[in-house]
Amino acid sequence: MDTMPETCFDSLCSNLDLPDLVHLSRVNIRSLQKVKMYSQIAFQPHRMLRNFLRAACVEELLDIMCQTGTIISGRAALQFFTRDVLDDCELNLYTERHHAEKIFDFVSARGYAYSAREDQNENPVRAFHDASSAKRGAHQVSSTSATVLDTFNFVRPTLCGTGNAVIQVAVVRFCAIHTVLSFHTTALMNIITHRAAYSLYPRATFVHKVGVLLASTEEEVPTDIRSNDEWTMRASLTYLDLGKKAVGSEFATFWRYIGDSQTWTINFNERQVRRPNQLTTTSADIVSALTHPKAARYSLTLCSSTHGPSHGGTTMAFFGILA
Repeated sequence: MDTMPETCFDSLCSNLDLPDLVHLSRVNIRSLQKVKMYSQIAFQPHRMLRNFLRAACVEELLDIMCQTGTIISGRAALQFFTRDVLDDCELNLYTERHHAEKIFDFVSARGYAYSAREDQNENPVRAFHDASSAKRGAHQVSSTSATVLDTFNFVRPTLCGTGNAVIQVAVVRFCAIHTVLSFHTTALMNIITHRAAYSLYPRATFVHKVGVLLASTEEEVPTDIRSNDEWTMRASLTYLDLGKKAVGSEFATFWRYIGDSQTWTINFNERQVRRPNQLTTTSADIVSALTHPKAARYSLTLCSSTHGPSHGGTTMAFFGILA
């Protein structure tokens, strides 16, 4: 393996699942170094975004994410950690309402055309104001919840492969992190910010390929998640059923915060060098910190049935902050 060309080693790593990649890194020091070199390239936002934006525009997106506190989540963030680049994936951007028009302008300027639903105005700004004034519930798509004011789709031909690239802007009622913590399944609780990527349940999601349903009914869970053979969705669970071997040690800790020891955190090093200690202050719940600051807390209840939380369910407190 020491004599293997770098291109061959990268190809080998690209075809390995995460557990196998970890095992490869433990063979010897040389393998560890090569896996680290591969990871520095594979786990970068540019690779995930190549279907949606040209290389020069990726930095611009990360800049506007820094300015507005916008984050990437949903299926695109899941595929970032699995290192898959699929032609039919949506890019889900979550932003606060006072930054919505700025994000609309950015996406439109990159060649995307707004694709309104039947119940939306054909102008995205007017559609946004209609949703704000009506104070109606969000159109239920993907994994969004009542924390989303509404979603807005922008479409253009994909840059790689065939079909269309879709950027979906979800305008949130409170803050983006609150929305991610309201997702119906732990498998989608993955976040990409302008400077780092976070997976809240990495061992369960990427090692054991298990997701825990947090919805009150199975029908609330997106069809593409329920029908995905790659992940096993478990809805009828209690804390005793889980255990470390069942889904991962992430569920054995009652107090969690984003960026804690159970979180898989990938720093985008180049951006940290250029903007060290940059804080995102657009939301009271998004704070850069390495310790337990006082912040809003959200509870995740693991239900013992698919018909809502039972008295025997276990509640885990999750801090809506970024470390």
